[in-house]
Amino acid sequence: MIPSTAVVERLRAVLSRRLGLAFEDGKLDALTEALERRAERTKVAMPEYVGRLENASVADELHALAQELTITETYFFRHHEQLDAFCEAVLSSQPRRLRILSAGCASGEEPYSLAILAREALGPSADVSIVGIDVNAGVLRKAARARYTKWSLRETPADVLGRWFLPEGAEYAVHPDIRRMVTFEQRNLVDQDPAFWRREAFDVVLCRNVLMYFTPDATQAVTRRIAESLVPGGCFFLGYAETWRALARDFELCEGRAAFYYRRRDVLPSVASAAFSPSNPVAAALAERDAWFDVIRGAANRVTSLTESFERPAAVLVTPEERRPSWDAAQAARLVHEERISEVETMLAVETSDAGGPQKLLLRAFLLVHDGNVAGAEKTCEALVELDETRAGARYILALCRENRGDRGGAMEQDLLALQADSSFAMPRFHLGLLARRAGDPGTARRHFAQALMSFEQEDAARLLLFGGGFARDALIELCRAELGACERFS
Repeated sequence: MIPSTAVVERLRAVLSRRLGLAFEDGKLDALTEALERRAERTKVAMPEYVGRLENASVADELHALAQELTITETYFFRHHEQLDAFCEAVLSSQPRRLRILSAGCASGEEPYSLAILAREALGPSADVSIVGIDVNAGVLRKAARARYTKWSLRETPADVLGRWFLPEGAEYAVHPDIRRMVTFEQRNLVDQDPAFWRREAFDVVLCRNVLMYFTPDATQAVTRRIAESLVPGGCFFLGYAETWRALARDFELCEGRAAFYYRRRDVLPSVASAAFSPSNPVAAALAERDAWFDVIRGAANRVTSLTESFERPAAVLVTPEERRPSWDAAQAARLVHEERISEVETMLAVETSDAGGPQKLLLRAFLLVHDGNVAGAEKTCEALVELDETRAGARYILALCRENRGDRGGAMEQDLLALQADSSFAMPRFHLGLLARRAGDPGTARRHFAQALMSFEQEDAARLLLFGGGFARDALIELCRAELGACERFS
């Protein structure tokens, strides 16, 4: 029997209210199928089943249903780039006391991985405790048992496996020294739970691949609770697929060698405060002159003198027949490069289909930057970010707009978000180098320019034409080398 729309809507509401889980209209089929399975398994009619969940009489069943609706796969040392960042940001300072929270720990692989890293970096004398919490009692029982198959250990180095795991039949048991560092508790992240969320109780919190399932209100409440539970300067790690929008007031985005993480601000703004002003010291020191935004706007005047020795791409002719039926992002980028703006605007004006929709929005935003329309460019990019919060090009254009407004910290943060979405994107890396160099930080600038130089060699040609400020690849490489050389001389 298929449940009625009203029953499914009631279930969606109870999952949102009690667990903070969000189910968009496109996910209602999966929600319906899960409802059918759980109602059949518990031998209860579907309206009655939802009624029990609404009345809070079957908490374990609510958690079991949630388990079916979220991805719980995990394994030891998952996303090692983030764990490398954890070692760099936290363990490299050799703290003698460390309190870590693994939120949404599932069957325990993450907290045990953290314990192994801490033990190997700090030795047995360090005071390290790790708490793993999850809403599901079943996976916590598995975590407390601390026995795992080879599949859970598939990314574990052989030497680590030999030191910290004991073979037991077809399974491997976590070494007692590691088990003693970790405790597990059943907790619902959506609950206020003041006895657990004590002020400045943790030095590090990991909440990876959990908030992606939450409603915006639940995400905001949970991240604020986490911020208050962290010490000032404490580190917060999210999953790769998760956005930092709800963190903007309370955290600064930081970049490790291979991954991004967040650091709690020294002073948390009041909950009522909606304003957010980044406080990166490098950005605060940036001079107001010679912004890269102005380079983009003035590309037609500056490219000629700076790239006389470099071969320009062949001209691209756009006939009326080409304009009407098709959208060619690479062709549009070449036209932008050649400053043939009116032809690009014509392409956009006559193209009415949805094909290439986000690309066309991105091009519109870039043309607005070219025309100096900062407000229009920002509005367009914010619409793009709503469509896909990882869209790197929109983040980079927002960085240019923030720079133009004098918000240098905001510019750096948008560049970092662009790189978080696509670490191979050369222009935000180059822009970060310019911002750092003008702030008098040659060490940081040198690092960004060196990485940008490598990225320019591999950068997609169409993207480079669109975002490169009118410069050809060779010109950008030469400019980057010149900036890198200047940093070497003054560092």
